[in-house]
Amino acid sequence: MGQIDSNRFRNIADHILENTRSKSSTEPLSLESLSNASFTEAPIAGSSGELRARLSFTIPNDPTPQVVAASTDPMRLVFEQFASRLGVEHSLSINLEDPLTLRLVLVAQGPEEKVRAFTRAAVGFLRE
Repeated sequence: MGQIDSNRFRNIADHILENTRSKSSTEPLSLESLSNASFTEAPIAGSSGELRARLSFTIPNDPTPQVVAASTDPMRLVFEQFASRLGVEHSLSINLEDPLTLRLVLVAQGPEEKVRAFTRAAVGFLRE
């Protein structure tokens, strides 16, 4: 398998982020197209206007590490681009849920409006 084209995914990230910024941060976030998805957000105690959001979803697993990497490496790259452009902290963890399923957990925290933009952009990317 070849390497991912990081410039292509950066361009995709920029496009998605621009579309996301045009939407209101108060619009409901639809998780319809994500498998076994859940989303929570809560204010960070002791902060002024900071939010922590957690998005959990599943993707198919594969016994070949290269196939898993082909699915998850672009996500890591795009989420890093979103975080960098928006100025939020984020993490992505990947756990084996069962032999056929991986559970991914994306956490972002920072200013409320930016965290909501990050989350919308992440869901937009996952839908693509």
